[in-house]
Amino acid sequence: SGLPSPAMVHSSGAARARERASRRGAPMGVGVGLRKASKNKDTILPDHHAQNLGTDVSSAPGSSSYKPKGLLSVSPWVAFLIILVVRLMSARFNIIPDCDEVYNFWEPLHYLLHGTGKQTWEHSPEFALRSYLYLGLHWVLAKPLTVLLGATSGKASAFFAARAALGACSAACETYLYAATRARVGARAGSVLLALLVTCTGCFAASTTFLPSTAAMNAVTVAGAATLFGHHHVVTGASALGALLAWPFAGLAMLPLCMQVLHVWRWKAVKVGVAWAAAVLIPQGVADAHFYGKPTLGVWNIIKYNVFGGGSHLYGTEGKFFYIKNCMLNFNLIFPLAFFLPVMIAFSKRANQWPATLVGTFLPLPLWLGVMSMQAHKEERFMYVIYPLMCLAAACTLDALPMALAGLPLSRKYHSKIHYHGRNIIKLTVFVVAALSLSRTYALIAYYGAPMAVYNSLPPSLTPFKSNATVTTVCVGDEWYRFPSSFFLPGPHYRLGFLKTEFGGLLPTDFQAERGGTTWASPGLNNLNQASDETYVPPSECDYVVEMQHGKQPVIGSHVESTSPGVKGKWLVEASVPFLNAEKSPFFTRVLYIHPLSKLKNKYSAYVLLAK
Repeated sequence: SGLPSPAMVHSSGAARARERASRRGAPMGVGVGLRKASKNKDTILPDHHAQNLGTDVSSAPGSSSYKPKGLLSVSPWVAFLIILVVRLMSARFNIIPDCDEVYNFWEPLHYLLHGTGKQTWEHSPEFALRSYLYLGLHWVLAKPLTVLLGATSGKASAFFAARAALGACSAACETYLYAATRARVGARAGSVLLALLVTCTGCFAASTTFLPSTAAMNAVTVAGAATLFGHHHVVTGASALGALLAWPFAGLAMLPLCMQVLHVWRWKAVKVGVAWAAAVLIPQGVADAHFYGKPTLGVWNIIKYNVFGGGSHLYGTEGKFFYIKNCMLNFNLIFPLAFFLPVMIAFSKRANQWPATLVGTFLPLPLWLGVMSMQAHKEERFMYVIYPLMCLAAACTLDALPMALAGLPLSRKYHSKIHYHGRNIIKLTVFVVAALSLSRTYALIAYYGAPMAVYNSLPPSLTPFKSNATVTTVCVGDEWYRFPSSFFLPGPHYRLGFLKTEFGGLLPTDFQAERGGTTWASPGLNNLNQASDETYVPPSECDYVVEMQHGKQPVIGSHVESTSPGVKGKWLVEASVPFLNAEKSPFFTRVLYIHPLSKLKNKYSAYVLLAK
């Protein structure tokens, strides 16, 4: 039959398997090919023995006849290009779902590039919660774009170009995870993973956001892929960058991955970890000392405030099931499938062909979700950290499904049909996930994309709106948290002004270059979320007003009354874009775009730009 004898397999195949396993740092008894562990040796079963166990050998990674059935398997380079195209689309069309991204990252970056921007209390030298090394790395990327594109309408182009670079970085990290899955878990699991990464709403939204949680997500993704490959140096380096440069709390998600390195390397892991920590913290301390004007370390300050200061609850609390609801919205079937993986590991023979390190890449999911759900302060962005690993776990669950069904106590004559229908279930599930995800993604863009479009309607100019003024003030009231950043103010004289409303929390103030810029601690900024009068502008200074108007959509070019507090008189409608009124729209048509029901059932307000 051409198959090796059991003796040959024992003498040569087991030796080759041990050599391959040692090269990638995987424990013996698991990895490429189905293995049957005995007390003193590992015996690789010949194909005919595996078939007798009901195993689909053609689906086994490492088999010379391995071909993924029914799903396209592509090289990592092709996968990168596919993911990159989708991430570039995200860079162009993705909304900004969190004002923290704008005021804590885009605004300080705008100040470093253009000399104007909003300063939050977290960037005050008195508190210094944010690292300027993290911002500085983005400045290196954005500065050439600023010089090339200019300080008027080119600023928005620089914004989108910077987001494209963030998307390319995420695409590279996700491709590394795809390559590791394809090589170590199997081509079918890799193909499913690629489909989930490309289509899911969560990864589309998170991949191009300028947030530490996105940088931490990329670091966790790289560390998870490196764990599968057995690249321990990469695991250690990615964990150090993710936890010490991006977001220190993400270290919790990386803990299971680092523990595997510690198990293999022992004291070497500690030495390499200390070296990486020094490589990150020393330049971070230098950068923070320079920009804050005093010796300080942002990563320690944010840990001290959130862990020991107990002030995070001041910025909103949510129920225990907040993250589960958000993950169901942004991942639909992917979310339950991901957490079903332990069942597949326990009952599917497919798990016998997986590397043991796959368990380590799954553990961050329940650990992170469980711990973060227990915190009072919750934000959707906090879940970004485990998004790609969630897709990996779901892909592995689907990969194991045919063998899990074959393990049901049914007659052997049904096994081939079960395998066939199991593979069809995989295809159907991927199709449903893709359809739901695309509907959700389009809904977010179509329903909530108005702010960028409205601010993009401001006229580019190098001179102020009024000839006798030095600045042109764009005012916002209740819509302050949807401001897409000063990159959408098309001129050096434009400024954002906050109108005083019923909102009682602390708003950002302006960086003041004449008082030291990043080293100036404004007396109005505090860590108690108490409003300060110095953050507001009087309505008489407003040249433009951005607001939400309910009722009939105003006609561009017409004159209307402003609904913002203190703003009087008739104003010219420069732009008006529909914005979903979620309170008056049905649940399913507001969370998904369902043609034509969404147009018929949903209610819209008008997001408008008014000119004096």
